Amino acid sequence: MEEDEYESFVSKDQFGFYDISAEGAKKMVDKKDAFVLDVRDQAAFDKEHLEDAHRIDVLDIENKVDELPQDKKILVYCEIGVLSMAAGKKLLESGFSEVYNITGGFQEWKQAGYPTEK
Repeated sequence: MEEDEYESFVSKDQFGFYDISAEGAKKMVDKKDAFVLDVRDQAAFDKEHLEDAHRIDVLDIENKVDELPQDKKILVYCEIGVLSMAAGKKLLESGFSEVYNITGGFQEWKQAGYPTEK
């Protein structure tokens, strides 16, 4: 990963993707510096999600990697950060190199008071 303004918010996970705090993710979202990927189920997404998020169920990731941009960072999240870890691992196995998982997931984002869409 190149050194950038997210460095203080990021740590490399044991699987090879990056864990990023809600604060770091907010900066990334504000700059529109990543493709935001929600891997929760449709009902959770419909209820509330991050601004400009795209939804692909975690179970469908491998079948839909061609829908994801190869030239952008992928910021992935789920409800609490566990399913998005599985999604991040699948993305790395599919050839993506800059995959960021929001530590604590959507709950951490909401707890920080960051905006969402319905």
